[in-house]
Amino acid sequence: MSRESKGPRWSEEPGEDSWPAYEEFLPPGRRAQRRSRPSGPEAARWQPAEEPLRRRRASRWEEEGAEEEVVEGVAMGGGRENLLFVEEEEEPASYRRGHQADYRRRHKRHGHPWLWFLGGCSAAILLLLLGIVVAVFAALRSVTGSSPLPILGPAVNTYTQTSQQTIPINNLQQLKVSSQIGSVDIAVDSSLSTPELTVIKQVRVGGQAEADEEFKRISVQIQPGLTSLQVTTTLPQSEGLNGPNDTVNLRFKLPTQVNQGATPFELNVELAVGDVHIQGLNGMLVVENEAGNITVERTTLTNGSSLRTVNGQVTFNGTLDTRPVAGGRPLFQIHSEVGQLNVTLPASTAVVVDAYVNSGKIVSAFPIQVSTNAGSATYYGPLVPGSGPMPAALLRLDVGTGTINLHSA
Repeated sequence: MSRESKGPRWSEEPGEDSWPAYEEFLPPGRRAQRRSRPSGPEAARWQPAEEPLRRRRASRWEEEGAEEEVVEGVAMGGGRENLLFVEEEEEPASYRRGHQADYRRRHKRHGHPWLWFLGGCSAAILLLLLGIVVAVFAALRSVTGSSPLPILGPAVNTYTQTSQQTIPINNLQQLKVSSQIGSVDIAVDSSLSTPELTVIKQVRVGGQAEADEEFKRISVQIQPGLTSLQVTTTLPQSEGLNGPNDTVNLRFKLPTQVNQGATPFELNVELAVGDVHIQGLNGMLVVENEAGNITVERTTLTNGSSLRTVNGQVTFNGTLDTRPVAGGRPLFQIHSEVGQLNVTLPASTAVVVDAYVNSGKIVSAFPIQVSTNAGSATYYGPLVPGSGPMPAALLRLDVGTGTINLHSA
């Protein structure tokens, strides 16, 4: 049988007087009050005498040793939670510590999640701003050659080393150039009988001694043949963010004999970053550039010529050798993936133009009818319509994003 079925243990709740062990659970002050309380008929009229009371001044989160203020002349009437009797017999320290520990457990402060969230967001924003600042200062250092902040390393300067040599080739018919970063200039000089090459090395380092060591690391290989010349430049790998920024500029001067051979002169230029400038050279010119401009002036292009850049502008001002060739029609190509084509030709040039701009326009000084559709522009037909039979030579102009400008010389 359960205890609930047997009924309560006592017929009524015991009072203070009927429970002998009641005093053991009272604080010392209350025990003294209870012992001094009269019994019998005087108990109904009994009131505690006025005595000094102590009010504990405690903050919301009470700690041990909280400040206490003694309030004189306050009578205990019913007792208040924040008032304790000042007795000669002090409360045991163990009782006070237990009471305070229990109070702290019940009023323990908990952190708010949104404070942690805001702190994390602030830290992320500060890290992002710091990264942007470092990147900007590094870019400024790369452009100006000086360090805006000491943490980015010492200031750097640009040092140049120039060398010039004559290539002992009397009948040059082919020139091949391969370079990484720098410019390539090729010009015809009537005062020369053999080719000349000027190599200009530029490095960005902290001092002359370091520059001399860096110049040695730049390789320029010159391989002359009986009728050909090949020049290849190789740059050392950059050593991190603040590594040397090296460039090699090549200046070629060719004798006029290169334009007087029985076969067209052959030029092949491959450049990663930089500009190519060709002046006064006739023949089959093949130039490929990843990032930079190509300029060809006072030149006659022969069959198979191609001027191509991925990101840059191509300018051609010259003539086309449109004479028939064995096995096909003469073909000339000028291309820019992102940029402009500026082509200037004589008004009497007999050539078919195949022009296409994927996103952009075609502007022509010749009387051609350009078709446009959804941002693209195309034209296929003779450069000078109505001038006679359809020409055999083909000039292919191609732009991904940009403009084709046709000018009449």
